[in-house]
Order: sequence, then C-alpha cells, then structure tokens
Amino acid sequence: MRFESAVRATLATTTIVAAQAASAQVVVPLPPADLGQTNILDGDGGPGALFELIGAGYLADEIVDSGGHSTPGRQRQRIAAVVLHPVYTAKASILAAHPGLEVLVPVSRVRNEFGSPGSGTASGFGDVTIAPFLQWSSRPDQAGSISVRAAVQVVAPTGRRRADRPVNLGSGAWQVSPYVATTIHLSKAWDLSGRAIFDRSGTSDGVDGDGVALRARAGDFLVINGSLAALAAPDWRVGVGGYLLQQTGRSRIDGAKVGDRQRAMALGPVSRWQIAGMNLLVAGYAEFGVRDRPRGFIFNMRIQRPIP
Repeated sequence: MRFESAVRATLATTTIVAAQAASAQVVVPLPPADLGQTNILDGDGGPGALFELIGAGYLADEIVDSGGHSTPGRQRQRIAAVVLHPVYTAKASILAAHPGLEVLVPVSRVRNEFGSPGSGTASGFGDVTIAPFLQWSSRPDQAGSISVRAAVQVVAPTGRRRADRPVNLGSGAWQVSPYVATTIHLSKAWDLSGRAIFDRSGTSDGVDGDGVALRARAGDFLVINGSLAALAAPDWRVGVGGYLLQQTGRSRIDGAKVGDRQRAMALGPVSRWQIAGMNLLVAGYAEFGVRDRPRGFIFNMRIQRPIP
C-alpha cells in the first residue's frame, strides 16, 4: 500500500456546528454538517487504509435573524469536538472506481447561552456516520487530471438525546447525506477542490415549551465546500477555503412548516503539511451572510495516518 494513496483516501466529515437549543418557539435545529472541514485535495484518493483524527471548535457570540440582524440579549455558543475517522479503500474496481467505506464517530462538548430555556451544556458521543463510496483516482502529478469520489452517508441517531433537554448531542433522527467530492489538478503546483453535500433528515420526537409531545423534522439543506491551494514547498500546500450552507426546505413540526431557511457562508486560510509519515491539515473560517443561526468562527485540525 503506497503511503500517498492511503493519505488521500476519502475525508467525509460530520462537523460539529449545530445549535442544539430548544426554546419557547420550538426551534428545530439543523443536524451537524461538514462545514469547511474537507478542503485541500479532498477528491483525491486510492487503495489503502488510514485513520484520521479531527479536532474542531466553533465560537459564536451572536444569533442572526432572517434579516441579517443580531438578536438582542446574550447569545453565545461554544463547541469543541473530536471525530474518529477510519477509512478503507479497496483495490477492486467497480465502474472503473475503487469501492470503500468510512466511519465517523464524534465526541463533543456543547455549551449554549441563549437565555432560558435555551441554555445548557452537554458532553459525550454524537451521531455515528457510515458511508460507502466509489473513488475515481487520477494522477496528481498530471496537469488537468481530475479525481472524483461519490458517497452516500447514513447517519444513525446514536447520540444522547432527551426531548426535554435544551442541549442535545444527537439529532434523534436518521439522516441520508449523499455527496460528491472533486479535485482538479490545475498544474503540478495548483489544485482546486470542492464538495457538494445534500442532507435529508428523518423525524424525531420532541416536546414544545409546555411539555406537549410533538414530531419534528429538520429542513433539507445543501452544503458546498471549496478550496484553491498551491504548493508552497515540497511538503506544504497553502490556500484559501470556504463553504456555503443553504437550507432548501423549511423545517416541520407535526407536519406544519416552521421557521425560515438557514444560511451561512465563510472564508479563511487552509493548509496541508506532510510531516513524519503523516498529513496535518489546518483551517480557520470567519462566517458572513448568516441568516437564522449563530454566526462565528470555525477552526479545525486533521491528522491523517496510514494503517499498516
């Protein structure tokens, strides 16, 4: 198994950013999503196995309404997470692609200060993701080459959740999130990567502000990640990355549409080093153009190591 093939295996990620806060208005938060964690050389991959450790953090000191204005009062969210991410890509070929499988297990701590009853803290395991994929590989040293990976992520509601708690680590519903990741090697030095993810959630049990049982479903949403990077040194790539989150369907409670469509955009620096047989990727983003969700800063660091 070549080291470089293993390191460039698939990098789908269930990110930590989601306002898991209940309120008197019965907020239906979107489930966690990959917001900018996948970037440089995201579409590249090949036969082999690796283990990736992802550390991420989110800091927000305001919630933005549908008009782009900060809501009054103290609005603070702090999230820290570690995601365990084993990946295997087979040597076999299906439709000229290598089949593979990845699993993502998040462990996080969330603290919300959104006023009563939306404040609280939760720590522990989140919802586990299992994703079969097909990887079409190309030669990264050949200008104009394109690598593509297509996957179907299935998210199981394994995270701890109680309908009457203001903060939860699990969504309480199954999700299906297909994605397509692509990397275009513009030249030996420059690469352009992107990932498009569509998420559809199932229905979960909940309660309203008076403790009355209800059925809730988060709205469908689309996430697009992107990065443009250059080879600054033999083992170091640096560039700019960003993401767009756009809710495409309104959330529902007992079948009735509620709330507006959430949106967030972000830009920031991204980098990738190859050090001592491992890859280290670091990224940071500042959000803008936010609607109906917290606005803040996201940081993540990923360590990739081949499995012997």
